[in-house]
Amino acid sequence: MRHINAIDLQDLKKSDVFSFYDETNEISKIHLTDECFKLFINFMKEGLDKYQTATSVMSTVEQTHKINDLFNQGFNMWKGVKDLSKGFMVSPNAKIRETAVKINNIINLYGDMYNTRQDTMIGILKSVATDIKALGDEVMDLFEIREYIETMEKCYDEVSKLVLNRDKYRAENKAIVQNAREQLEFAYRGLENLIEGLIVVKGIEPYSDFINHLNEVIKKHSFLNKKQTETKQDVEVC
Repeated sequence: MRHINAIDLQDLKKSDVFSFYDETNEISKIHLTDECFKLFINFMKEGLDKYQTATSVMSTVEQTHKINDLFNQGFNMWKGVKDLSKGFMVSPNAKIRETAVKINNIINLYGDMYNTRQDTMIGILKSVATDIKALGDEVMDLFEIREYIETMEKCYDEVSKLVLNRDKYRAENKAIVQNAREQLEFAYRGLENLIEGLIVVKGIEPYSDFINHLNEVIKKHSFLNKKQTETKQDVEVC
């Protein structure tokens, strides 16, 4: 007969899994003071530290906020150049009208940025800035749009770096969390099997406090898992 209640750790949400291991690690340190337990307890602590490290780095949410801010800035510059070119297209000066038409044609060539996906927007920013810049310094100075174009280029460069870092972070973070989860399950199952084995030799009394406490933790997380499953099923039915 197993004295430690069963729990399906694979079905728990990621945050609940690590919460379970954290609570288990704390009660292990309190109740399991013999040398034979230290290997598993320390291994569990290492896994928790890995998880903490992975989640303490700048979150992808923060990076996404920065990316959105840069897109808004780039969009405003694009809109400013678009509006200026339209205004100068009715100038009485023929040279200014012709140049304004060229700028407007470049903007129209790459399409509208309203309601456009971000990965498309970033390409539009770069292409429009590059083509208008190719018209020469005289055009940039004539329309006073140098700051607009340079800001669009800057937004493109910074967004590209942030997207690359965000994607790299996601991949690295996923790998670290998965590694930590595997390490924690190995440590927990090892500790569980060691306790059950020692009970056969020494009886349950030396480990009863730990088992009672752990079973309460298991009960709590099993209940959370049940509620999550029921909620998911209710949503699917609806």
